[in-house]
Amino acid sequence: SLDSDEPFNALRGVSVTVATNSKGYIVLGDSEGNIFMLNKTLQILCYKAFEFRVTHIIAVKQKGIIFTVGDDEEKVCPTLKVWDLLKFDLSDCPKILRYNRLTSGL
Repeated sequence: SLDSDEPFNALRGVSVTVATNSKGYIVLGDSEGNIFMLNKTLQILCYKAFEFRVTHIIAVKQKGIIFTVGDDEEKVCPTLKVWDLLKFDLSDCPKILRYNRLTSGL
């Protein structure tokens, strides 16, 4: 979780790669594997989703679920992770529902 007197200072210098919105949040992914969630009062929650970059993010808006694709290892198949934005773990990160390594099928 990031605390700041000016909410957007936490995003200064962040290289946003993907964005969506879901259940009262604007959700951003960056080039360093972080997910930033901005709520209606512009409070920001940040958590490390991948070791490297976040490449895709899709929201199931009615359910508060996001699907993310990113890189946990360099030059290896990306990973799909499914997050529940309505349930949080002890570290204040959204609960991860599922993750799978994606393969190319070639």
